[in-house]
Amino acid sequence: MMNTNTERLVIGGGALVLGLLLGWMGRGIASYNTGQETSTPYDDWRVACPAATAKDVSCEMVANVTDPKTKQPAARISISRDPKQGQVVVFLLPPNVNLEQGLALKLGNTDPKLYKYRTCTQQGCIALGQIDDKTADAIGSTDKATLMFISALPGATRQDIEVSRKGFAAARSAYISGNRKRSSAFWRLF
Repeated sequence: MMNTNTERLVIGGGALVLGLLLGWMGRGIASYNTGQETSTPYDDWRVACPAATAKDVSCEMVANVTDPKTKQPAARISISRDPKQGQVVVFLLPPNVNLEQGLALKLGNTDPKLYKYRTCTQQGCIALGQIDDKTADAIGSTDKATLMFISALPGATRQDIEVSRKGFAAARSAYISGNRKRSSAFWRLF
Protein backbone atom coordinates (compact mmCIF):
# COMPACT_ATOMS: atom_id res chain seq x y z
CA MET A 1 0.00 0.00 0.00
CA MET A 2 1.31 3.44 -0.98
CA ASN A 3 1.89 6.04 1.64
CA THR A 4 0.56 9.58 1.31
CA ASN A 5 3.83 11.11 0.07
CA THR A 6 4.22 8.52 -2.69
CA GLU A 7 0.61 9.08 -3.81
CA ARG A 8 1.17 12.82 -3.94
CA LEU A 9 4.40 12.33 -5.90
CA VAL A 10 2.70 10.05 -8.47
CA ILE A 11 -0.31 12.38 -8.84
CA GLY A 12 1.95 15.45 -9.10
CA GLY A 13 4.19 13.76 -11.69
CA GLY A 14 1.15 12.69 -13.72
CA ALA A 15 -0.31 16.21 -13.56
CA LEU A 16 3.03 17.67 -14.68
CA VAL A 17 3.26 15.32 -17.66
CA LEU A 18 -0.38 15.98 -18.61
CA GLY A 19 0.14 19.75 -18.31
CA LEU A 20 3.27 19.66 -20.48
CA LEU A 21 1.49 17.56 -23.09
CA LEU A 22 -1.57 19.85 -23.20
CA GLY A 23 0.67 22.92 -23.38
CA TRP A 24 2.65 21.45 -26.26
CA MET A 25 -0.54 20.55 -28.15
CA GLY A 26 -2.03 23.99 -27.51
CA ARG A 27 1.13 25.59 -28.85
CA GLY A 28 0.70 23.70 -32.15
CA ILE A 29 -2.83 24.94 -32.66
CA ALA A 30 -2.21 28.49 -31.43
CA SER A 31 0.97 29.01 -33.44
CA TYR A 32 -0.39 27.74 -36.79
CA ASN A 33 -1.40 30.76 -38.85
CA THR A 34 -4.15 29.63 -41.27
CA GLY A 35 -3.78 32.83 -43.31
CA GLN A 36 -0.04 32.57 -43.95
CA GLU A 37 1.63 31.20 -47.07
CA THR A 38 4.96 29.46 -46.67
CA SER A 39 7.84 28.60 -48.98
CA THR A 40 10.77 26.59 -47.64
CA PRO A 41 13.87 25.41 -49.54
CA TYR A 42 15.27 21.91 -49.02
CA ASP A 43 18.54 21.87 -50.97
CA ASP A 44 17.46 21.49 -54.64
CA TRP A 45 13.73 21.18 -53.80
CA ARG A 46 11.30 23.77 -52.44
CA VAL A 47 7.93 23.31 -50.73
CA ALA A 48 5.35 26.06 -51.09
CA CYS A 49 2.11 25.91 -49.12
CA PRO A 50 -0.75 28.34 -49.68
CA ALA A 51 -2.70 29.71 -46.75
CA ALA A 52 -4.93 27.07 -45.13
CA THR A 53 -7.86 29.39 -45.77
CA ALA A 54 -7.40 28.92 -49.55
CA LYS A 55 -9.69 26.14 -50.76
CA ASP A 56 -9.10 23.48 -53.45
CA VAL A 57 -5.31 23.98 -53.50
CA SER A 58 -2.47 22.10 -51.85
CA CYS A 59 1.15 22.42 -50.96
CA GLU A 60 3.52 21.94 -53.88
CA MET A 61 7.03 20.55 -54.02
CA VAL A 62 9.13 21.96 -56.86
CA ALA A 63 12.60 21.48 -58.33
CA ASN A 64 14.39 22.92 -61.33
CA VAL A 65 16.06 20.31 -63.52
CA THR A 66 19.42 21.67 -64.64
CA ASP A 67 21.08 20.75 -67.93
CA PRO A 68 24.56 19.48 -66.96
CA LYS A 69 26.10 20.88 -70.17
CA THR A 70 24.79 24.44 -69.98
CA LYS A 71 24.23 24.59 -66.18
CA GLN A 72 20.91 26.30 -66.97
CA PRO A 73 17.44 25.15 -65.91
CA ALA A 74 16.12 22.83 -68.64
CA ALA A 75 12.83 21.91 -66.97
CA ARG A 76 10.82 22.22 -63.81
CA ILE A 77 9.08 19.41 -61.97
CA SER A 78 6.37 19.88 -59.37
CA ILE A 79 4.18 17.55 -57.33
CA SER A 80 0.89 18.73 -55.85
CA ARG A 81 -2.69 17.63 -55.22
CA ASP A 82 -5.52 18.41 -57.57
CA PRO A 83 -9.01 18.22 -56.00
CA LYS A 84 -10.34 16.17 -58.94
CA GLN A 85 -7.32 14.13 -60.05
CA GLY A 86 -5.54 13.51 -56.77
CA GLN A 87 -1.77 13.81 -56.66
CA VAL A 88 -0.28 15.05 -59.92
CA VAL A 89 3.18 15.66 -61.32
CA VAL A 90 3.66 18.63 -63.65
CA PHE A 91 6.62 19.22 -65.93
CA LEU A 92 7.43 22.57 -67.54
CA LEU A 93 9.87 22.41 -70.46
CA PRO A 94 11.08 25.01 -72.97
CA PRO A 95 8.65 25.74 -75.83
CA ASN A 96 10.96 24.12 -78.40
CA VAL A 97 10.18 20.48 -77.52
CA ASN A 98 8.79 17.79 -79.81
CA LEU A 99 5.15 17.73 -78.71
CA GLU A 100 4.23 14.45 -80.41
CA GLN A 101 6.92 12.47 -78.56
CA GLY A 102 5.88 13.65 -75.09
CA LEU A 103 8.13 13.50 -72.06
CA ALA A 104 9.23 10.45 -70.08
CA LEU A 105 10.30 10.05 -66.46
CA LYS A 106 12.57 7.08 -65.80
CA LEU A 107 13.15 5.98 -62.21
CA GLY A 108 16.16 3.71 -61.76
CA ASN A 109 15.95 0.64 -63.99
CA THR A 110 12.17 0.75 -64.45
CA ASP A 111 10.48 1.41 -67.77
CA PRO A 112 10.01 5.13 -68.46
CA LYS A 113 6.56 6.57 -67.75
CA LEU A 114 5.30 8.71 -70.63
CA TYR A 115 3.53 12.04 -70.06
CA LYS A 116 1.83 13.86 -72.94
CA TYR A 117 2.11 17.61 -73.31
CA ARG A 118 -1.16 19.39 -72.54
CA THR A 119 -0.41 22.95 -73.62
CA CYS A 120 2.34 25.41 -74.42
CA THR A 121 2.59 29.01 -73.24
CA GLN A 122 5.27 31.68 -73.52
CA GLN A 123 6.93 30.16 -70.42
CA GLY A 124 7.11 26.66 -71.94
CA CYS A 125 5.27 23.42 -72.61
CA ILE A 126 3.42 21.62 -69.85
CA ALA A 127 3.10 17.87 -69.43
CA LEU A 128 1.23 16.41 -66.50
CA GLY A 129 -0.29 13.25 -65.12
CA GLN A 130 -1.33 11.49 -61.98
CA ILE A 131 1.37 10.13 -59.70
CA ASP A 132 0.81 7.80 -56.77
CA ASP A 133 2.67 8.05 -53.46
CA LYS A 134 4.88 5.04 -54.27
CA THR A 135 6.09 6.61 -57.53
CA ALA A 136 6.53 10.04 -55.94
CA ASP A 137 8.59 8.54 -53.11
CA ALA A 138 10.64 6.58 -55.67
CA ILE A 139 11.90 9.85 -57.18
CA GLY A 140 13.89 10.40 -54.01
CA SER A 141 14.80 6.81 -53.19
CA THR A 142 15.88 5.48 -56.59
CA ASP A 143 19.51 5.56 -57.66
CA LYS A 144 18.64 7.84 -60.60
CA ALA A 145 15.61 9.81 -61.78
CA THR A 146 15.83 10.97 -65.39
CA LEU A 147 13.68 13.23 -67.59
CA MET A 148 13.79 12.23 -71.24
CA PHE A 149 12.55 14.49 -74.05
CA ILE A 150 13.34 15.52 -77.63
CA SER A 151 13.81 19.03 -78.96
CA ALA A 152 11.75 20.14 -81.95
CA LEU A 153 14.88 21.29 -83.77
CA PRO A 154 15.76 19.36 -86.96
CA GLY A 155 18.03 16.39 -86.29
CA ALA A 156 17.58 16.62 -82.53
CA THR A 157 18.26 13.54 -80.42
CA ARG A 158 16.73 12.57 -77.12
CA GLN A 159 17.96 14.52 -74.10
CA ASP A 160 18.30 12.68 -70.79
CA ILE A 161 18.62 15.01 -67.82
CA GLU A 162 18.87 13.77 -64.25
CA VAL A 163 16.45 15.10 -61.64
CA SER A 164 18.26 16.10 -58.45
CA ARG A 165 17.22 14.09 -55.43
CA LYS A 166 19.20 16.32 -53.06
CA GLY A 167 16.72 17.48 -50.42
CA PHE A 168 13.88 15.41 -51.87
CA ALA A 169 13.21 13.32 -48.73
CA ALA A 170 12.99 16.41 -46.48
CA ALA A 171 10.83 18.24 -49.03
CA ARG A 172 8.53 15.24 -49.39
CA SER A 173 8.09 15.03 -45.62
CA ALA A 174 7.35 18.77 -45.40
CA TYR A 175 4.91 18.52 -48.34
CA ILE A 176 2.94 15.70 -46.68
CA SER A 177 3.00 17.44 -43.30
CA GLY A 178 2.00 20.79 -44.81
CA ASN A 179 -1.00 19.26 -46.58
CA ARG A 180 -2.10 17.50 -43.39
CA LYS A 181 -1.84 20.72 -41.37
CA ARG A 182 -3.79 22.66 -44.00
CA SER A 183 -6.69 20.22 -43.86
CA SER A 184 -6.90 19.14 -40.22
CA ALA A 185 -6.53 20.85 -36.87
CA PHE A 186 -5.43 17.48 -35.44
CA TRP A 187 -2.20 17.54 -37.49
CA ARG A 188 -1.49 21.11 -36.36
CA LEU A 189 -0.77 19.63 -32.95
CA PHE A 190 2.49 18.19 -34.24
